[in-house]
Amino acid sequence: TLQIKEVLNEHGGIFPHTFLFTCLLNMAVVAWSLLLTGVLHLVKRFAAAPNNTPDRRSLQWQEAGFLLFLGVMQGLELGLANKSLSLVSVTLNRMIMACCVVFQLLTAICWRLEGITMLKWLAAGLLVFGGITENLPCTPHSSIFVATLCGPHDEVPNKSDSENTFSGWVFVVASVLISANRWALTQHIFQRFPTTSAVRNMTKMQTLPYISPGTTLVCLVLAGIFESDAFAQLQAAAWDLAVPMIVVSASITILTVCELLIVDLTAATVMVILSVVHNIPIMLGGVLINDDRVYRNQLLGFALCTVGATVYFAARMRDAPRPAMAAREALLDQP
Repeated sequence: TLQIKEVLNEHGGIFPHTFLFTCLLNMAVVAWSLLLTGVLHLVKRFAAAPNNTPDRRSLQWQEAGFLLFLGVMQGLELGLANKSLSLVSVTLNRMIMACCVVFQLLTAICWRLEGITMLKWLAAGLLVFGGITENLPCTPHSSIFVATLCGPHDEVPNKSDSENTFSGWVFVVASVLISANRWALTQHIFQRFPTTSAVRNMTKMQTLPYISPGTTLVCLVLAGIFESDAFAQLQAAAWDLAVPMIVVSASITILTVCELLIVDLTAATVMVILSVVHNIPIMLGGVLINDDRVYRNQLLGFALCTVGATVYFAARMRDAPRPAMAAREALLDQP
């Protein structure tokens, strides 16, 4: 995240064109996933017994279509979120994004992915309140309550923070809704598709070459619409982009595989909650690397998010295991 911010920084960044850079990153992710899948295949081939033939199921076009659609949804999610930043303030954008946990819980109910108890709603409330507190607009004209939460604050808010449009609201809310349904569809594919289907028997690394092209295509179209001048600047910045592209795309590949594994083993809601909590190491990295300052409201917001995540995971421990997991544990318990 910190490396991406350096590349996309509008003041001195290497290549401040979000859509085209995201498109290039996803193309690199496809290359990384193909390379790592090939290496893993060779390792398994040499490690397997001579007479042991691997069980290969061909991916049906419907399954490939679902995976490609996941990538398209991710591209739309990124595009709407990035475009909303020019139509609403960063503060409002982050506050709405903080409500993604509630959207994900409602989506889980609609998709019938997990039971939602009162304890989970309490956890969602803590996470939302923590996210809003973390991104409070701390100004000299704030109310006494907000000023108390913010504490000493020497940041001067951007003038554009007061300019919010209805289109910006629509874009950022649509981005959150698409994100919630994307994770729900991911959980549905990995947990509800037949166990004999090819997509259920593929490694998460093997699914990336089917998912990333959808994101790449959408970001390429958005770059052509909103960043037409970026293509002319790409050639001049190519060498400077090489190292960040390699490092960031490799990190995204590993991160995406981990995210897909988390959704497969747990639930989409868990992934969203972890994405909220992961702001804490990003904050620590900003403090250690960029000498960023952390204010009282941010510390309080991070603390509330941590408590909310703990409450949610405690509530999940009370849930009955899903049928597939219960059947797997029953087989393991057999003598």
